Amino acid sequence: MRKALLIYLHGKGEPGLSLALGYLKAYADADEEIRRTWAIEIHHALDDSDPRDVVQTIERSEADLVGFSCYSWNIQAVHRVVKGLDSRKRPLVVVGGVEVTPQPQDVLRKNRNLDFVVIGEGEMDQAPMLYIGEIVGNGLGDLKVDIAVDPLDGTTLCATGLPNAIATIAAAEEGGFLHAPDMYMDKIAVGPAARGAIDLRKSPRENVHNVADALGL
Repeated sequence: MRKALLIYLHGKGEPGLSLALGYLKAYADADEEIRRTWAIEIHHALDDSDPRDVVQTIERSEADLVGFSCYSWNIQAVHRVVKGLDSRKRPLVVVGGVEVTPQPQDVLRKNRNLDFVVIGEGEMDQAPMLYIGEIVGNGLGDLKVDIAVDPLDGTTLCATGLPNAIATIAAAEEGGFLHAPDMYMDKIAVGPAARGAIDLRKSPRENVHNVADALGL
């Protein structure tokens, strides 16, 4: 059986819990084939830990694969740990998360000990939560609407009951939402008065001026 070690380097103010890695392990453990061939462990450490301590943890684990969950606050710590691995006998190293998704090739070029970058958020909401296309409500009445909810920032904060999480909810007539792919994309939104005044191919300055003109400002 092969072994995977998933690592989250967290800040001092955090509870030290990675929902992303927890979801990944739960998904893998629920799959009979993966469960039969892979043993998966999760390791948490402070992002200001001595990189050598984390490297030793990896070496002692004898893992075949090591994965890191990357954010703006821990990406430099991840790079320090990965660079400290012995390139002659290190495991396969995979990174993922919002900090590495936009420019995966740059991430790989900066650290020769990295093997793969997993990009995109992915759609993981088929758990007991809402998922795209789920029908909710009691079915009574003639009004049909689409509802979109999204935790914009601080999913872990929200799940652990801590302050400063940000979430949003939107409602529209049935079929009124764009079903965008599960990836990052450039987008601009304006009110109806500025419809047609924006263009993704133009600079932010041009778009601001055009919107101002449309609004008579």
